[in-house]
Amino acid sequence: MLRDFLKRAPRNVVEGPQRQLQRAAAALMERAGREDAAGLYRESHEWNEMARLIDRQAARSSRKAAARRSPLGRGAAARMR
Repeated sequence: MLRDFLKRAPRNVVEGPQRQLQRAAAALMERAGREDAAGLYRESHEWNEMARLIDRQAARSSRKAAARRSPLGRGAAARMR
């Protein structure tokens, strides 16, 4: 919803404040566990934040996959969700 609002923002909005809003929205979305926060980091040109989020999501996915492959870890994988 916030992403749609930011996309419809007037074109005369100075780039700095719009990027600040996108960056803040991305941080809020990330804290809420929303995976689409990476898109807002990209749109606001926050490459380091986007890379950090992607790395964290990849690590989490790897841990879940490893837990699912382990016979003892299947219960742990369910708890990680």
